[in-house]
Amino acid sequence: MKQNYLKKYLYLFTLLLAYSVHSQSIFYTQSFETESSGYSFTNNYGKDDEDFFERTDIAGAPAQAVFTYSGYDGNFFIAGEDIDSIEDGNGSKLGEVLIPGIDISGQSALTLTAAFASGTDQDIDEVNDHIWIEVNIDNTGWTEIGRFEADPNTTAADGTGGQFAEDTTGNGHGDGTALTGTFTDFTWPIVGTGSSMDVKITMKLNSGDEEAAFDNVRISSAFPTAGSVIITEVLDSSEGASYEYLELFNNSSEIVSLSTSKLIRLDASTGNSQYVFDFGTDETNSSNDVLIPAYGFLIIARGSDRAAFNTAKNITLPSGVNFNGGHTNLYFGTGRRWSLKTGGTADTNDGTLIDDTLVGVGSTKDYRNIFTNAFVTGSTSEGTPGTLEYLLYTGGAWVNATAMDATTGTKDVYFYDDYSISANAVANTIGINTGKTVTANTATQITVNSDLTVNGNFTLNSGASLIVDGSSTGNITFKKTLDTDNWYLMSVPVSGEDLANIKTNNSLASGSGQNRGISFYNNNTGAPWSYVQFDPSPVIPLRPIVDGQ
Repeated sequence: MKQNYLKKYLYLFTLLLAYSVHSQSIFYTQSFETESSGYSFTNNYGKDDEDFFERTDIAGAPAQAVFTYSGYDGNFFIAGEDIDSIEDGNGSKLGEVLIPGIDISGQSALTLTAAFASGTDQDIDEVNDHIWIEVNIDNTGWTEIGRFEADPNTTAADGTGGQFAEDTTGNGHGDGTALTGTFTDFTWPIVGTGSSMDVKITMKLNSGDEEAAFDNVRISSAFPTAGSVIITEVLDSSEGASYEYLELFNNSSEIVSLSTSKLIRLDASTGNSQYVFDFGTDETNSSNDVLIPAYGFLIIARGSDRAAFNTAKNITLPSGVNFNGGHTNLYFGTGRRWSLKTGGTADTNDGTLIDDTLVGVGSTKDYRNIFTNAFVTGSTSEGTPGTLEYLLYTGGAWVNATAMDATTGTKDVYFYDDYSISANAVANTIGINTGKTVTANTATQITVNSDLTVNGNFTLNSGASLIVDGSSTGNITFKKTLDTDNWYLMSVPVSGEDLANIKTNNSLASGSGQNRGISFYNNNTGAPWSYVQFDPSPVIPLRPIVDGQ
């Protein structure tokens, strides 16, 4: 009698590869949940029926205001309106909150993150209303690191009635992300190290209906490590030397600061250092961003600013792409070798290595495939600043918001996070990173026009299919659900499978004697069924299975 066997069986083989991320640590937080704990008001503060600058919550809004804020941390935050008119205040137009004595000993690559909002009443004036953030390390003096001003695109002709936005260029105009009624995080680098740091946040709100608020101040040490920040493109621009660029990609879940890092130009033949560019110090203009957003980009140019770069390239760099104007000595278009390091001494080729191209790149265009670590050469007209040349799924999302689907047959696709495929998809190549699992769900067809490399796991659920026209290596788990207790004719869909592996990974039905629920059928023998036996000694050796059997 033919024997039944378990409805699922698996095929598995393993290959592992290491993967690195960067180091980021929030070591100080002030969220104003406890009154006067760790902070103080150092100028005008208080509230009356209409005007205020104080620690408050939604229920504590003055009679004149009805807060519609959302997204704050906990219950309390700092909010203000028409500060110079507070009834029992000192008449100053400024409201200040001081956070003193933050221990920064042993910390580097510092960043400050805080949440800001302005949405209950938006009537911000270009002349009278401002918010700015300052730090003071070891009592060496106050340094402004961030600012919000009225966005001139939102004000009336007389400069009134506008909306706060981040001033990213320091020109006194809001040009960045706008403040709304939802608290939004903003992050700025802090240049320098020391033992102790003070933080001061100042608001100037000079008339009624001009409100703003802040909350949840955090200080982090966010320095890059090898594997987190990657040189992904170097281009010799056809629009002029100022628009040559080097692209950095942050393949991690946190903002990275390059405030203590440097980019080193090396002779491609000898490896000798030719020029050291210290971030935050050597920029030739005000485009000196040293932060790389999580799963985002930093473009470093040769002396241009963001606006001029966009104009020259006829593009608009998206919000997930930061821009550093760089220096004219960054000869990106000359086939040099480039090294990114953090720490060490200014103007010196030292510090901890983060990334290195190892070869000369950028005579035309060279982009790096982060999965294979190989550079691919193109033409100067094929620059893609802030966009990867392949599809990458990492951090729970597709970089550049482009997903693998039925139309991406010419694209290489790489998975740096777990992913479920729920519709038919095609790719040129597919790579799956270490420790990550890609699952093809039932009734999906995956076609790989070239090679499949699985350094993690690839699972095909019952009903899914995989067609690989090139080579295939790595972990593949194939699941097949059999809907009845009948026998099924099947063949192994991968090379390298053996009966010992089937025994290890499945519970097969038992039959008479030592027979198990898997059998080979041969029409050329008198007894065509040859049952597999595992104990005490198999009738059929636990041998590899012939491809297609």
